[in-house]
Amino acid sequence: MALYRLGPDPIFPPPHLAEPEGLLAIGGDLSPDRLIAAYRRGIFPWYEDGGPILWWSPDPRFVLFPAELRVSRRLSRTLRSGRFEIRFDTAFAQVVRACAETPRDHEDGTWITPEMQAGYIRLHELGVARCAEAWSDGVLAGGVYGVLSGRSFSGESMFHHQTDASKAALVALVERLAAEGVEMIDCQIKSDHMVRFGAREIPRDEYLMRLEHGLRDAPTPRRAAPAPARAARAEPGRVASHPRGEISRMTRTKMSEHRIGVVMHGVTGRMGMNQHLIRSILAIREQGGVPLADGDRLVPDPLLVGRDAEKVSALARRVGAPRWTTDLDAALADPNDAVFFDAATTQGRPDVLRRAIAAGKHVYCEKPVATDLASALDLVREARSAGVKHGVVQDKLWLPGVRKLKHLRDSGFFGRTLSVRGEFGYWVFEGDLQPAQRPSWNYRAEDGGGIILDMLCHWRYLVDNVFGPIKSVSCLGATHIPERWDEGGKPYPATADDAAYATFELHNGVIVQINSSWTVRVRRDDLLTLQVDGVLGSAVAGLTECRTQSRVNTPRPVWNPDVRNPHDFLADWAVVPDTIPYDNAFKAQWELFLKHAHGEGEFPWDLVEGAKGVQLVELGLQSWRERRWVDVPDLEV
Repeated sequence: MALYRLGPDPIFPPPHLAEPEGLLAIGGDLSPDRLIAAYRRGIFPWYEDGGPILWWSPDPRFVLFPAELRVSRRLSRTLRSGRFEIRFDTAFAQVVRACAETPRDHEDGTWITPEMQAGYIRLHELGVARCAEAWSDGVLAGGVYGVLSGRSFSGESMFHHQTDASKAALVALVERLAAEGVEMIDCQIKSDHMVRFGAREIPRDEYLMRLEHGLRDAPTPRRAAPAPARAARAEPGRVASHPRGEISRMTRTKMSEHRIGVVMHGVTGRMGMNQHLIRSILAIREQGGVPLADGDRLVPDPLLVGRDAEKVSALARRVGAPRWTTDLDAALADPNDAVFFDAATTQGRPDVLRRAIAAGKHVYCEKPVATDLASALDLVREARSAGVKHGVVQDKLWLPGVRKLKHLRDSGFFGRTLSVRGEFGYWVFEGDLQPAQRPSWNYRAEDGGGIILDMLCHWRYLVDNVFGPIKSVSCLGATHIPERWDEGGKPYPATADDAAYATFELHNGVIVQINSSWTVRVRRDDLLTLQVDGVLGSAVAGLTECRTQSRVNTPRPVWNPDVRNPHDFLADWAVVPDTIPYDNAFKAQWELFLKHAHGEGEFPWDLVEGAKGVQLVELGLQSWRERRWVDVPDLEV
């Protein structure tokens, strides 16, 4: 395994590359951006004064779940006695200095260097670091401090000048954090002291999964700004000793970084900015790139392209992307950028993809790839003729809930699958009382809008890959809201369909029904729910969660409409646990495409699969127009 030397930018290698003792990287600094990036990835600094900064991610991880906090009877009596006055965040710098200066048994000196003290005090000023203090007669008697990352808190150190003072502060802090929604206290390294409070070891993968879930649910107040990648090199030879234990001499292999330039077109919009730029490309950069089979890293270098110079430059400044332009032709002409990505309007997509293909770029794009099948197939032929690699976003295949459904299917849980029922959508405000959540062009057919064009592309790849190939389709569309208000507050006629009610017959006999609507109010587990019923069992999945009911656990309902049914049918379903970490769905597919463009691995979600989605759209519209079932023929390119 390699020990990575950090450059000047706040990026880290993945934690699973750490040495057996947990040592992951060396160097860098203790700037706020670096520290925030580290804690959000389950990494923390730990080193001796005068030595290089060392970064750690041990396995297993020692954590305390607030619900498992144990307080001894003696300590409970002390807490009830009022001996200590507990305060929060009133003397953070004093707590940190006391932690550094208070002598400890079996330790010479301190690992809380002046540089570390300054770093955590700065985090406190940003609202990221917190502390609890135990005061006695106006004197600080004990305290504890740490770093907040979403719904996880990393405890750094504690001290006491009076018996039980640090314990009182710890208990108070755990209770306060739990009340604020924190679900996990990271104690980092096992200690007998924290075992007595209920802390226990869990695998690092589980810790990272819980950390990631908590970050999605409640991000920290400040986000570390991404910056251009620098090469990370292995550090040969001997490293400084662990401040709380010795590290043996290790043999390390060198790692190289490979830059891959990505022209990103249309990322000032909601989907392009949030899912593709920030949560995919910049997140990949923040983690140190995509790992390759030989141990090297592939680091994307984005070039933001947009028509509005003010918007694209503001976005570049906001996320720390150094490269942006309004000149698409110049961007396509630059041979240093190998990949072109498009998330702009559907109507304009075929033209920009053709230009990128002609320039020799590997192309990756949002769906739909076109508004009509003929244009979609032309793109396939042009990409094949040019010899470029190509892919289409099919993000729902990487949703945790959908992956759990596939796992159940592959394990034989359903037996013979009978049917699938899907509900997707929510109420999109008309724009008069509240601003609409989606751009107005989505509701104008002449601008490429319509939920059938938008969502049947999704259902094609989802159904084909999870439940089986589609044989025929019956689809009914509707424009339930005929008038909406645009971004300028002006009314306009909504000419596109805002709801679609589709039924698919599969070649394997399964019947799939999916309702898609921007005019439905949500009373279900998630914005997308899929219920799969089979002879041996059923499952209901949302975006992340999945619940099952097997044949032997199926209740025996009795129809009696005159009497309120006391049975809790929801309680009969069991939760499918998270047995593996789940990454952002868009990011997971981006990593696969980047490796494919670099020459590693296959990528079956190509423009042909994108064309299949457009084919189903055309057939769905035909079914609606002719009010009949329509067969889905094999696609000929």
